[in-house]
Amino acid sequence: IMVSFDYRSIDLGAAAALVPATLRKVLLYEAILVARVDGFAEREREAARRWAIALGLDPSLVARIEDHVEREDGLRTARIELLAP
Repeated sequence: IMVSFDYRSIDLGAAAALVPATLRKVLLYEAILVARVDGFAEREREAARRWAIALGLDPSLVARIEDHVEREDGLRTARIELLAP
């Protein structure tokens, strides 16, 4: 269900309440992927930890997801190097 909201002023708890429990980790993962596009600044990490807490997740999950994404990036690079002409 799409809900209209102002991202600049919405309460994180209210936004988190709109996310089904089964999708919360996935949404955090996707948010971290997006934040890493131009580098994952410390303020973005802190925002991800606040989002994790709002979603009812352990904030340490942010570091674990970031580590996982870095490994995915490494595998992607290795695959390209292996298969590129």
